[in-house]
Formats: sequence, structure tokens, C-alpha cells
Amino acid sequence: MQKGKFISAVILAAGSSSRMGIDKITADLNGKPVLLYSVEKFLKSCADELIIVASEGNIDAIKELLHNVKSEKPIKTILGGKERNESAVNAFNAMSENSDIISVHDGARPLVTCELCNRVTESAIENGGAIAAVRVKDTIKKVDNGFISDTPERKNLMSAQTPQAFTKEVYKKAIEYVAEHNAEITDDASAAELVGCNVAVVEGDYRNIKLTSPEDLIIAKAFLSE
Repeated sequence: MQKGKFISAVILAAGSSSRMGIDKITADLNGKPVLLYSVEKFLKSCADELIIVASEGNIDAIKELLHNVKSEKPIKTILGGKERNESAVNAFNAMSENSDIISVHDGARPLVTCELCNRVTESAIENGGAIAAVRVKDTIKKVDNGFISDTPERKNLMSAQTPQAFTKEVYKKAIEYVAEHNAEITDDASAAELVGCNVAVVEGDYRNIKLTSPEDLIIAKAFLSE
């Protein structure tokens, strides 16, 4: 890791959890709230500060969870927006003015490793932007009106994960562009691509799953029990 770089880690915890049926961020996972897994990993990583982006519905619960977390690194809990980019803007405004690199992680990915966090950050320092991703295992079909319209070559396809990290300059340009053009994005890399960032890909981890539906909790518990 290059010396003198200030790393701001943003953990997104403001999702609706509609498919889970419960607030997945504060849900119990083998005796610990889901969010705390990511918080603990980033506290052990190269990050210099943590910013937790919460929703109106869970911000009080998250603050209570973090109350007993002991760390010399600053941990801020802020309110997110209705859209992903609104949350990104709020997080950006809450960062230290010394921030050089912004690493964004989905709080619904509790099995991220400290090592992956650092590798993505290192790549972002070198390339301007980087994401964790894994190669797809299934054959992917493009479907229109219920029929297959195309079968992309699997060797060129990867499934994006988080963390995703960017220089402060790239991140600022990206969130400003999305806001100005009302662009629809599903991750931060999509926004960075829109402003010309050549985003690098770091080999991710198949265990770094996103908790979306109830069966994902079962899978995560199985991984943790190994």
C-alpha cells in the first residue's frame, strides 16, 4: 500500500431488504448482526475511516450496534438517500477532506475478507478505479419477450462484487455526472465508466455473496460454520 494515502471506506446499509422480508443488515448471522462482519473487516484493513450509510428505518438500530464497537478509526453513521447516487453524495460529503481513495462496500456482503478490501484499494490507487469480480459459472442468456436473443461468450463475463474503489477525483466526477444526467446505475463502477474511468478488475471471492433472499442467509451460515 502506498504511504500517505487516506482511505475512506463506505459501507452501504440503506437498502430496502424487500426480497429478504427482514432488515438483512441488522439480521442475526451466527450470533452477530450482518453489518458487523463488514465493519470488523474494514477496521482491520487499510481504511482510515468508515462511513456507514443507513436508511431512516434502520439508522437507530445501526447506531446502537456500532455503539460498542471499539476502534481508533473514526466511524460515522449517516442517512442515505432514496436512490443509490443520493447515498453516494451524502457519503462523499461526510468524508474527511484528506480522503484520497474511496472504497465502497455493500453491507449485505458480510463474508468479504480484509485481504480483498486491501487488494481492491491497491488496484484503485494504481489504476484510478477497481472492483472485485468473479468469473460466471453458468451460461448466460439474453432474453427478450420470453425467448433467447443472444448467448454471450462466458469467458468474457464476470460477476461484479464489492468492494469497489476509486480515487476521490474519479468518484466525485462520477456522482456529479449521474446526478446531472439522471443516469441509471446499479453499482459505482457503472458510474465511473460513464466518466471515462478504465476500471480494473481484481479477482474476487465466490464466498463474498450478497444476502438478497432468505436462502442466502443459509449459505452464509454454512460458510461461517466451516
